[in-house]
Amino acid sequence: MSSLDTTFEILTHHSSPSAGEVLCVGATSNDPSTKLRSVKAIAHRRDAKTLNWLVNRFDKFREVMLSGLLDENGHLDSGYLGKAVVRQLKKASWNQAVGLRLINMAECFGQADALESLIQISLEHDDSLIRAAAAEVVLSLSASLSKSIRHRSDGKRLDPDAERYRQRMAEALGQAVEQYHVHRNNDLLDAFLVISDWNDVLLQRLLADESPTQETLVRRLKNSEHQSVLHLLAGFVRRRKIPGAVVGVLLRRHDAMFCEALLETIGDQPSPVVSINLKEYGLPDCLRGGESFMRSLGSDRDIAMCHAYSLAMPHEPEVIHMVLAMLQRNEEGAIRAAETCLKRVDAPSLEFWISILEAALDDESPEEAGGDASIADRATMMMNSLIQLTDHPEKLLSQSAQRLLTHLNTAETLPVFADLEPEVGKRLGQVLMGADETTLDVIRQGLRHAVLQNRLDAIGFAETLGLIDLMIEPLESIAKNDHQIAKMRTAQALGHGHGTQSEVLLREMCSMQKGSLRDAAIESMEMRGLTL
Repeated sequence: MSSLDTTFEILTHHSSPSAGEVLCVGATSNDPSTKLRSVKAIAHRRDAKTLNWLVNRFDKFREVMLSGLLDENGHLDSGYLGKAVVRQLKKASWNQAVGLRLINMAECFGQADALESLIQISLEHDDSLIRAAAAEVVLSLSASLSKSIRHRSDGKRLDPDAERYRQRMAEALGQAVEQYHVHRNNDLLDAFLVISDWNDVLLQRLLADESPTQETLVRRLKNSEHQSVLHLLAGFVRRRKIPGAVVGVLLRRHDAMFCEALLETIGDQPSPVVSINLKEYGLPDCLRGGESFMRSLGSDRDIAMCHAYSLAMPHEPEVIHMVLAMLQRNEEGAIRAAETCLKRVDAPSLEFWISILEAALDDESPEEAGGDASIADRATMMMNSLIQLTDHPEKLLSQSAQRLLTHLNTAETLPVFADLEPEVGKRLGQVLMGADETTLDVIRQGLRHAVLQNRLDAIGFAETLGLIDLMIEPLESIAKNDHQIAKMRTAQALGHGHGTQSEVLLREMCSMQKGSLRDAAIESMEMRGLTL
């Protein structure tokens, strides 16, 4: 320690009034270092006269105080100066200029122990400017006081003294909330919401009672833009019991700031309670917009958005679009999140997949639409992407994609295939060839089915997909032993074959006695450009 350090150490702790006077002279020095050391020493002296001297010159020494009172950790240590400010605030016998200065100092020093006096001043002082300034600082100090509880880590115990003080201030602010019809100051409402915790009995009581106070708080939850109020509101999604009035605000508030707070609360791994609430109450309005809205947010919000949609709207195919977009943006953790989200989604029906193909045929091309993908094109891309996803190296993701394609299979398609437009049937068949590895076996089983209509459906399906040459054995059995209608349909279908075996079978049918079956076989021969 240098001799100068020793000198200031002595001046800081010496009880003589002369030591304080020396420091006051040093504070007015032109030397920055001396001024800084002197101000810091005064702030840590138990000398009311010297402290008051510094308080009265706060505007002059503001920058020096804020830089000189920082400790080695970068935290502001106002020492006895902060306590002097609190004492003077309690007196409340000052004029407007002094009052505004004291209120400003309390905010600059983060003097949380001034809250009680400031709340009283904001409610009772005669000067409206003083009341407004005090309420503004009450809000600022409440925010700093709530951080310990709002951002505490799991399992970390709270300081009992600090928690008791927070609850006492919450009670004082609760009384201010009940007097809102008198003061009409929104800062005091925000301060109460900021300093409160979801588990506070007072907050629960004020929100549960159907009263003007409840209406006042709910209205503030709906309109406040204070970050801590937004987090308080969003945090209710983590509570199993949510006041009825709050549920409405939680679902209907739709501004961007609340959207961010809610997504942060939902997180990349929603808790069981969050999951239950989203399933029960549905999707909040601020998250609506699907894939296009998700893309407008940062990619770091993709996982939370997909979780929210898959929990609240598992029946909507839009969730699949969003998960595929998330995988495309490839944020860390996207694959695991996709596995979880896709498991929640209801598998679309066969009618849904058919409607996609029908719409794709009716819809104009992207070029004609100005280059943007149409709704039908978007749905078709989703279907193709899911099919590709079934081959993903991550087994769980692949299985999730396969489950969503459950109804896109040949067995369900065969009974309705004949009713489809030819081009739709052709496209659906092509899709099934890639999506359902059992397609060929199902068609063969259909050609051998005991019910005539099922055999006819299977013939038409094989014909449309150009699979006639792969089905010669069951078709030959039909041509020789089946019902006349099935034989006729086989003769027509053989006209779409290309191989030698189908040609041989067709020639055998042409060698039959004259009749409609022979005529159909000859017509198929002509279609293939063959001669008898």
